[in-house]
Amino acid sequence: KISQYQTFLAKSLDYFKDILYNSYMREFDVKLLGERLKTLRKEAGFSQIELANELGIAQNTISQYEQGINCPSADMIFKICVALRANADYLLGLDELYK
Repeated sequence: KISQYQTFLAKSLDYFKDILYNSYMREFDVKLLGERLKTLRKEAGFSQIELANELGIAQNTISQYEQGINCPSADMIFKICVALRANADYLLGLDELYK
């Protein structure tokens, strides 16, 4: 009986590790960040050029972020969130609420 119990506990632990890993340790999705950035930018009423000017970067950089070609730095993510009044967790794909 102890052996069955130990097996059960080991399997249960593995199961919960998988759940935690899949929930909190997902791979970063730069495409999702780009999609969310584009949505937030449009909802805030900014063109790419206007947002770029607000952030002090080139319009091409905003385009690359939105296409998932490049990823903004942590500092730039902060600036984007301030400019768009958005939640960084939403932008990064960690949360579904953006305000």
